[in-house]
Amino acid sequence: MLLDKELKLPILGVRLSLRFVLPIFLVLGLLALVVVPLVETLNMRWSIRDINLRAQLVADTLQDPLVDLLERKDRKRLHALFDHAVQDERLYAMAFCDPQDVLVERTLTYPISLGCTPVVDENGIAKARSERTSGQLHITTKELWVDGREFGSLIMAHDMS
Repeated sequence: MLLDKELKLPILGVRLSLRFVLPIFLVLGLLALVVVPLVETLNMRWSIRDINLRAQLVADTLQDPLVDLLERKDRKRLHALFDHAVQDERLYAMAFCDPQDVLVERTLTYPISLGCTPVVDENGIAKARSERTSGQLHITTKELWVDGREFGSLIMAHDMS
C-alpha cells in the first residue's frame, strides 16, 4: 500500500507541472510569433536609415576630391579613390555617372547590370547580389552639384548580409 502512494506522488507532480508549464510555453511561443516579425521590421528600418546616413557622409566627404579628379581627368587617382573608399566592410561598390547617365567610373565590384539607374524596391534593395557574400545590396544614389549645376551622381552599393 505504501508503495502505491509513492508511485502516485511523482505522477501527480508531473501532471501538476505540465498543467502550468505547457500554458507558459504556449504563451511564450505565441508571443515570439508576434514579436519576431516586429523586431525584424524595426531592425531593417534602423539598418536602412543608418546606411543612408553613412552614404550621405561618404558622398559629402568624397565630393570635392571627386570633382577635382574628374575635372583633371585623372582616371588613375579616381580609381584609387574609389578602391580606397570601398575598403569598408559594408560599402561594397561605387560608381559615378555623369548627368547624361553615362557610367564614368566604377569599382571592380560594382555590378555592371545596375548601370546608372539601378532598379530598387521601396527599401532601396537591388535585385543584384553581392558576389563576395551573396547578400542583398542596398543602393544609394547621391547627386553631386557644383556651382548650381548637376555634376553627376555617385552610386553606392552597400552589402546587407
